[in-house]
Amino acid sequence: MINKHFFESKNINYNVFEDIKEEQKSIGYYNLPNQDIKYIQEYAKKITKKNIVIVGIGGSSLGSYAVYEFLKYTKEFEKNIIFCESTDPVLLNSTLSKLDLEESVFLIISKSGSTVETI
Repeated sequence: MINKHFFESKNINYNVFEDIKEEQKSIGYYNLPNQDIKYIQEYAKKITKKNIVIVGIGGSSLGSYAVYEFLKYTKEFEKNIIFCESTDPVLLNSTLSKLDLEESVFLIISKSGSTVETI
């Protein structure tokens, strides 16, 4: 069924896989499963702070948030993991005022590298 009232339909012969193959040439997340992350793991071992604050808006931090939500009921984390996913100053102030900033490391996530909210 094609809903002509709200969406434009593409040509039935349109091949989305060709677009994906082309996109793979310039977008890095397709190669994430193959990347060497040893340097990240080594860095993570050196973190002595008790809080990890993950800052990202929307899809930037959604993957890590989903994994955290899945694991938090079955795994005890050595660090407190806090997600800041909003630019709302009241929410940010409330969250940050509960933290010892000297005992916190911030992980800033932006898929594009130019997300205004994260900057």
